[in-house]
Amino acid sequence: MPWKEKEFTIAALEEDGRIVDLRVWGDQDQEILGNIYLGQVERVQSFMNCAFVRIDKETSCYMELSDQDMAYRPHISEKRPLNSMNELVVQITKEAGRKKNPRVSAGFSLHSPHMVLSRSLKQETGISRKLTDIQRYRLKQLSESFSLPENASLILRTSAAKVSDEQLLAEYEGLRERYLHILHLADTRPVFSVLERAESGCLGMLRELSGRSVTVRTDLPDIVQEISDAFLRGILSEAEVEISVYEDALLPLHKLYRLETILADSLQEKVWLKSGGFLVIQQTDAFVAIDVNSGKYSSKKQPQEIYKKINMEATEVIVHQLRLRNLSGMILVDFINMKKEEDQEELLARLSGLAVQDPAELTVIDMTALGIVEMTRKKARKPLAEQLRVL
Repeated sequence: MPWKEKEFTIAALEEDGRIVDLRVWGDQDQEILGNIYLGQVERVQSFMNCAFVRIDKETSCYMELSDQDMAYRPHISEKRPLNSMNELVVQITKEAGRKKNPRVSAGFSLHSPHMVLSRSLKQETGISRKLTDIQRYRLKQLSESFSLPENASLILRTSAAKVSDEQLLAEYEGLRERYLHILHLADTRPVFSVLERAESGCLGMLRELSGRSVTVRTDLPDIVQEISDAFLRGILSEAEVEISVYEDALLPLHKLYRLETILADSLQEKVWLKSGGFLVIQQTDAFVAIDVNSGKYSSKKQPQEIYKKINMEATEVIVHQLRLRNLSGMILVDFINMKKEEDQEELLARLSGLAVQDPAELTVIDMTALGIVEMTRKKARKPLAEQLRVL
């Protein structure tokens, strides 16, 4: 898809007829989130409880010092404190911020449709607590036949309960083989090698949707091949993902879903509400600021009723925009002032109920004495605006 005379790939998630999530990427070789590297310790900052680890000659990453005990360090059998020039296996867990280094963890994780295998201090198996006692007992009995590698832990997802023992065993063996292969590469490859490259934005989105039936509609042969390969490697389940190839040359797929318009709108500060009110969304270095305004709204109702109606409408749009734009960190929302305490409580309850639907852990903290609602959203990827800026 073209954007300002540049070509890039976009993955869009549609739910209930509305685009709720966007991932964009250009050259896949430039994407680092989720990649696993053989890095090298640049320096240890004990007073900051961290170490800085280089993954190439230019890129220095932040790692919590507590990770050193689980780190896989080639050719070092004893657990010694990290020193400069030590080599270790790390995975990118957060991309660089405006003034922050990328973040890495020595507890790298490998995902498949129904389980996650991770580097860990404890050699144990965890089972989703969303399952019934009977389902958990069955998976616990099965997991006892799994031969976990040293310093590795396994998590069985909720969706594992729907899969046969034979399928789960085969899936685990595939994960275990990938895990051991990464350690073998670490022993044999030079420092700064990429030991495993993360999936594309499309596969990353599909993995996050594990356990749900999803239809992928694409006009790119490379995406079809990538998903097919993911089926063979056990990263995705064919039972959950259906591929539909779009072939209408007269109406490109991105035109059909108005993706250019959605992208352009996502870069605008002002977002109009159906009522005539609007939001102003601004990203600063410290936090995301959202201001709710009454705008063109007109009604014969009392002002407080009007303000409540606009605020309630704004809650859904705010949650949608945070996910669509992938905004994270500290979020401050200045709703229109409501005098009644019960209206404020109803607003917070509605916002909290909508926040649960966000897969990125959106949390509503409280409302300050000045009427500012404080929220936080976990960061993994760069904001959409920054993704587009680097294309």
